[in-house]
Amino acid sequence: MAPKNETSVPAKVRRAPGRPTMEDSEALRAAITRAAIAEFAGKGFEFGNVNQIAAMSGVTKATVYRLYGSKEGLFKVAIRAALEESRLPRWKIDASLQPEAVLNEAAARISHSYVAGAVGALWHSVLSAKCRFPEFHAEVVTILRDESNAASLATYLAHLDRQGDFDIPDPLMTAHHFSLLVGQGRELAHPPHFTEEMESQRVRYIVHMFLKALRAEKKVPDLERGEMPGSDTVPSKRRPRTGATLQA
Repeated sequence: MAPKNETSVPAKVRRAPGRPTMEDSEALRAAITRAAIAEFAGKGFEFGNVNQIAAMSGVTKATVYRLYGSKEGLFKVAIRAALEESRLPRWKIDASLQPEAVLNEAAARISHSYVAGAVGALWHSVLSAKCRFPEFHAEVVTILRDESNAASLATYLAHLDRQGDFDIPDPLMTAHHFSLLVGQGRELAHPPHFTEEMESQRVRYIVHMFLKALRAEKKVPDLERGEMPGSDTVPSKRRPRTGATLQA
C-alpha cells in the first residue's frame, strides 16, 4: 500500500488557438508532468494510465506521446521532476546535541517529507519496475543517496563514529537504513485509527533500538591483570574500516 501524499491534480491548461508559444509549451509540459506524478504516485507504472494523464492535463493522448515519446519516457520525467522538487537545503546539524535529539529531529524531517510529498509513493513505483528499468532504478537510488536529510545525517553519524562511542563503518548506508525504518516503515506499522501519539512512540522506539545497535562495546578492564578503568577506551568489537568515511 503506497503512503499517503498530498499530490494535487493539476488544473487543465487552456491554450489560445494558433501555434503555441514557448511559454505555452513549457506550461503544457509542466501540467502533463504534474498529472503524471499524481497518476504514477497513486497507481505505479504498470497501472498508471496515459489516457487519464492526458485528460487531467487537458490534452490528447497523442500530444503526450509526441512530447515524451512513450509511457516510459513520461514516467522517468515525472520521477526526476518529483525528486528535484523534493530536494531540500542541506540540514546543518549541531554536533553538540545528544544523539537521541538529533535522530528524533531527523525522524521528524524524514517522516514529513515522506508523507507530505509524492516521493515515497513514487519510489515504490520505481522499485516495482526495477526489473523493467534496472538502469533507471540505479539512477534513482543514486539520487536518493544524495538526498539532503540522509546526507546530513550521514555526516553526523560519521562524527559519532570518529568519537568512538558508536561503531558506524558506513555512515551513509546507516543513514539510509534509518530513513527506511522511519519512512517506509510507516506502511507496515500504521493500522486503522493509528494516532499521532502511536507514531511518536514508534519513532522513539526506532531511535532507541537504532542507537543501542550502533553503540560500540567498550572493553571491560581486567583488574587482576593490572588494567585500570579508563586506560583502554578502544571498543572491543569495532570492525576494521574498508573504505573512506564521510567527513563533516
